[in-house]
Amino acid sequence: MSPSPAGAAPDDGRYDAVCAHTHLFDGARVRVQGLADPGRSTGLTLRFADGATADAELLVAGTGDASLAVGEYATRAGTTLSRRVWQVRELTPVADGTGLRLGPRAD
Repeated sequence: MSPSPAGAAPDDGRYDAVCAHTHLFDGARVRVQGLADPGRSTGLTLRFADGATADAELLVAGTGDASLAVGEYATRAGTTLSRRVWQVRELTPVADGTGLRLGPRAD
């Protein structure tokens, strides 16, 4: 998928979100490519370091609090991880979108 102009949603309405690890954890960082303004809930395709993908949603409340809901997925090694929700500790602008730093699980 080619990147969308900054602030423009991709054709399928889901932004690519890249995680440098094979799973999420408290303190993990995720880079949402092309998302310039994380002021509303947004669909994501989360791409892990091992090549696995998961559907996810960045949920943003009217208060500005955010969480990341990740659907069930299987790692490349075959481990199935159930649906999980993570608190988002930080939303930070980065050159090509928005960086997330996760907090503890919220589910």
